[in-house]
Amino acid sequence: MGCGLSPEDREYFEQLLKKAEPYAEDDPIVRQLDGQRDRDRMLATIAKKMLDEQKTDEAKEPRHER
Repeated sequence: MGCGLSPEDREYFEQLLKKAEPYAEDDPIVRQLDGQRDRDRMLATIAKKMLDEQKTDEAKEPRHER
């Protein structure tokens, strides 16, 4: 089970995604340590990854019936 995102973190990452389109996971610029890249797109890429991991963690958590 992951640590989960707080509602504030989730909102922050969602706002980053609204500002710019994330880079594709296979885009070489994502793994490039130097050079020019679009800051907003890189932040959106990180935000997308965090939100995707959150969704994966939520899907893995067992559902408790009440």
